[in-house]
Amino acid sequence: YRMIRINTTAPLAHSVVENGIVTHATVGTYAGVLVPSGLTSSNYSITYQNGSYSIIGVSQLLVQLDNLTTTYGTTPTYSVAAISYYKSASGGSQVYLNGSFTASGNNITVTDGSYVTTFTLAAASPLYSSSGSLRVGAYGIGATNQSIASGEPNFNSIFVTGAHNVLQKPLTVTGLTGINKTYDGTKAANISGVGLSGKLVGDLVAMGYSSAVYDSKDVGKTRTILVADAALTGTDAANYTFGTFTATGDITQAPLTVTATGKTKTYDATAFTGGNGVTYSGLVNGETSAVLAGTVTYGGISQGAVDAGSYAITPSGLTSANYAITFADGTLTVNKAALTVTAAAAAKTYDGLAYAGGNGVTYAGFIAGQGEAYLGGSLSYGGTSQGAIGAGTYAITPSGLTATNYDLSFVSGTLTVNKAALVATATAASKT
Repeated sequence: YRMIRINTTAPLAHSVVENGIVTHATVGTYAGVLVPSGLTSSNYSITYQNGSYSIIGVSQLLVQLDNLTTTYGTTPTYSVAAISYYKSASGGSQVYLNGSFTASGNNITVTDGSYVTTFTLAAASPLYSSSGSLRVGAYGIGATNQSIASGEPNFNSIFVTGAHNVLQKPLTVTGLTGINKTYDGTKAANISGVGLSGKLVGDLVAMGYSSAVYDSKDVGKTRTILVADAALTGTDAANYTFGTFTATGDITQAPLTVTATGKTKTYDATAFTGGNGVTYSGLVNGETSAVLAGTVTYGGISQGAVDAGSYAITPSGLTSANYAITFADGTLTVNKAALTVTAAAAAKTYDGLAYAGGNGVTYAGFIAGQGEAYLGGSLSYGGTSQGAIGAGTYAITPSGLTATNYDLSFVSGTLTVNKAALVATATAASKT
C-alpha cells in the first residue's frame, strides 16, 4: 500500500511519476523512497518532497486515516478513509470492511463476519503540555485499547496509517496599555497590563519583551508604541503564537519657561526698545532654543520707556509643538543720572550785617540739551554761612531742588567774610 498526495490547486502539466526503482519487498515502512518529478508550471516554482510507503503483513488489519490538522488545544477526531486486510486464500485479495465498521468519536468497532474488533485511535508517542493537551508537532496515529475478537481468522494486529499535525494556537494580547508621558526628547515608552487571552488553563506561558518605544519622539495623541523582541515565554510557549503586539499612548507637551533677561541703564533721555535676550528653563535631552519656532520679540511697558524707574520687559513670539511655553517678564531698570549741584562761592567785607542766601549754583551732569528746567523744587541755602557776621570762612550749602531723572548731589560753596579796614589815628594832645 502506498499513497502520494500533491497539495496544490494550480494547473500542472504532465503527471506525477516515481523516479527510481523501488526494490523493497519485506514488511516495513520505507521513508523517502518515492521520488516525484515531471511537473511544470509557468506560475509556480515547484519543490518536490519525497514520499514514504509501508508494506504490512497479511495478518494485519490496515486502517487508513485521512491526515488531520488541528489547532493546539482542540480535541482531535480522526476520520477513517478505509479499513482492509489481505486475504491470502484463493490467490490472495484485499478485503475492504468499509461498510462493516462504526466510529464513535475515535472509538472504532470493526465487524468481520461474526468477529468484532474494537480499538481507539490516538496520536502515537504523544507529548503533552502542562494543561494535558497534545503539544504542537507532527504525530503518527496508532490504535490503542485494541480488542481483537478471539478466533479472528484474517488478522491478529492493527496497522494504522495517517498523520496528525498540531498547529500553534493564536493568542490575543490583552490589557496592553501605553503609559502617557511628558515630552522628554526621546522615543522611550512604558507599557503596562500585558495579558494573554486564549491560553489553556494550566499552561505555563507569559509574554515578554525587551523594550518599548514610541513611533516618534514628538508630542501627539494615541501615538503607536512599538514593542521590541516580543516573545512568549514559559514551558508551554511553543504551543502558541500571537499577533499584533502594539499599544498607544499620549506624549504631552513639556513645560518651558522663557524669561526675559533684565536690563539696567542710566537715564540718557532716549526711549528704550527691544530687550536683553532671554533664558530658558525646561528644555530636555540636551535640546536648545534651536528646536523652537518663531522669533523672540519684546513688549511691555519697557518699550519706549525714558524716565528713571522699573519697567516690565515682556518676551513673546516663540512657538513649539513639543513645549508648552510660558513667558516671564524681565525688568528694565533705568537709574537716575548723577547731577552735582555746587554752590558758588561768595566773598564780602565785614560790614556787621548777618549773611543770608547764596551766590547761585553750577551744575555738572545734565544730559545734553537739558538744564534747570528739568529740575523741580526751589533752590535754598543753608550751612554755617547763614547768619554769619564776623570775618571768616563759612559753608554755603545748597538744597531744595528735586529731579525725576537725576540723582542730585549738593556740594557746598564758601562764604569768605574779609576783615574791614580799620585806621587808628592818634588824637593830638597839648600841655602847658
